[in-house]
Amino acid sequence: MMLDVKTIQTLKAFSMINPSLLFKPGNVIKTISPAKTILAKATVPATFDREFAIYDLIRFLGAYSMFDEAELDFGDRSVRIGSGKEKINYLYADPAVIVVAPDKELAVENPVVEFELTSDLLQRTLKALSMIGAPEVAVTGEDGVVYLEAIDSKNSSCSTYRVEVGHTDKTFRLIMSADKLKLLTCDYNVAITDRFAHLKGQDIEYWIVLEAHSTVG
Repeated sequence: MMLDVKTIQTLKAFSMINPSLLFKPGNVIKTISPAKTILAKATVPATFDREFAIYDLIRFLGAYSMFDEAELDFGDRSVRIGSGKEKINYLYADPAVIVVAPDKELAVENPVVEFELTSDLLQRTLKALSMIGAPEVAVTGEDGVVYLEAIDSKNSSCSTYRVEVGHTDKTFRLIMSADKLKLLTCDYNVAITDRFAHLKGQDIEYWIVLEAHSTVG
């Protein structure tokens, strides 16, 4: 089989969450951060016919990119990567040595807030985080308005970024560490509970645990 561009992009994005991955039969891939604070799930065009583990996704993708029109031939202990007479025999990892995403997903019950996050707004927010050096993203409800913010909740003298994304009758500040926002760029439906944020895009979902100093009410 060959890997398409979308599958490769998804695997690269997932490698930023966890450098290792357990592939399962089918076209759904899931990963979880070693600290178990980020869970991601994607449906990709490529369909895998067996379960296998890769310890270093970036190295695996680098091996694949060595060849023009590379083919993957999956065996019991390794996958052969190559084109024509040139091949790499890439060994699988032991699943016991990597952190594997659970089959069960977090149910989104009684969200505190829901809003639409466009691809453009996501990119602008991530750029703002970088420009002002803010370590956190907050979704804040105050005076009837929902704001998406780039902040440093522990430093009131830090520069901030704020954009209105909706309306609410609640008061809250739901905070995520910026380094958890390892997202593929697309439009998302966002629902945030008092424990985690759920971002659902086309063929991609993320569950991100909130920081402990988030507040509701």
